[in-house]
Amino acid sequence: MDEIEDIVRRIGRQQGENAYYRSCYVLLKQLQDAVGKAAEDLLRLHQSGAFLSFDDFHPVS
Repeated sequence: MDEIEDIVRRIGRQQGENAYYRSCYVLLKQLQDAVGKAAEDLLRLHQSGAFLSFDDFHPVS
C-alpha cells in the first residue's frame, strides 16, 4: 500500500511540474511575440524617419 501511495504522490508532483512548465512556456511565448512586435515597430519607425523626442515619449503600460 505504501508503494501505491508513493507512486500517486510522484504522479501528482509530476503533474504539478508539468503545469508549471506549461505556464512558463506560455509566458515565454507571449514575451517572444511582444519582443518581435516591438522590434518590428522600432524598425518601421526608424525606416520612416519619424523620430519622437523624449518629451513626446509616453511608455505603454
